Amino acid sequence: MENIETVIVGAGQSGLATAQRLRNRGRECVILDHNQRIGDGWRRQWDSLRLYSPAKFDGLPGQRFPADPWSFPTKDDVAAYLEAYAGRWDLPVRHGTRVGGLAQDTDDGFVVTTDAGPIHCDNVVVARHLRKDTRDPRLRPGPGSLHPAAALQRVPATRAAPGPGTRHGSRAFATGSRS
Repeated sequence: MENIETVIVGAGQSGLATAQRLRNRGRECVILDHNQRIGDGWRRQWDSLRLYSPAKFDGLPGQRFPADPWSFPTKDDVAAYLEAYAGRWDLPVRHGTRVGGLAQDTDDGFVVTTDAGPIHCDNVVVARHLRKDTRDPRLRPGPGSLHPAAALQRVPATRAAPGPGTRHGSRAFATGSRS
């Protein structure tokens, strides 16, 4: 079984930024994404979609958004930016990889089940957009595994947490627009 320090599920803004920060610190990671190209989730949105924040505030760590600072980027601008960002930082994205499950392993790590085979890892970051029409990977119940309901009770959404001190001892982190 393949062994990677950190598996990141989702190659959107949160997943790419997380990978960039990990790689900057010399940490091993891989991003798993079901899309064939970075930014495909943006490309599939309605044509008139624009960000609600000016480009000045839309950059990811280490790279500003390449537009007039007070413009409102289109969906295609965002897709192109994300693809360029991953290329600039040489982020390890595995395109077309579907995640089917996540289970805690007996050796204090995790096993991520994908359509390309299982991956053992020490850390998992789920950084994908959750929509009603998508299937969420489930934590497999069993000895030593976390049940999804229990995990949600122990890890409140980031907007609900009073500060980083509330995460002490936690092994999970929620990130993204729905957190």
